[in-house]
Amino acid sequence: MQPKPGRPARTFTEVARRAQIVECAADVIAETGYARASMAAIAERAGIAKSVISYHFADKNELMQELIRTTVAAYTQFLEPRLAAEPSASGKIRAYLDGSAQHMAAHKNMHLAVLEIAFNAAGPDGRPLLASMPLDPLTPTLEQIILQGQQA
Repeated sequence: MQPKPGRPARTFTEVARRAQIVECAADVIAETGYARASMAAIAERAGIAKSVISYHFADKNELMQELIRTTVAAYTQFLEPRLAAEPSASGKIRAYLDGSAQHMAAHKNMHLAVLEIAFNAAGPDGRPLLASMPLDPLTPTLEQIILQGQQA
């Protein structure tokens, strides 16, 4: 996430601390569920004071949004080169499915946390948190790959 206008770029230490908090949040959510994942539990897992989380994230919603953005970005970064290396639709489908399984196995807690958030977190307007987030979908999507394969 980019810093707010008028705020200087984050330092290396701030970026690392935010990443640590996001990872600890994912671990706590994956183990206890979204409802039990309090800021206190996340801070305890990270070995920091709750106020440190508050310094880096305005509230739990902002932390959850960053967790989702981080997971989607890492997943996309992992899959895109695999898809690009495959010339055929069938190869792309295989790369998509294999790559997805590999990434989910390697980052199980991040993916479990995103599912917990998707099913349980509401944004400030009461809508599901994911519905209020602008996310760039994986390019191309599995649906697009299948359609391209059908056309070919």
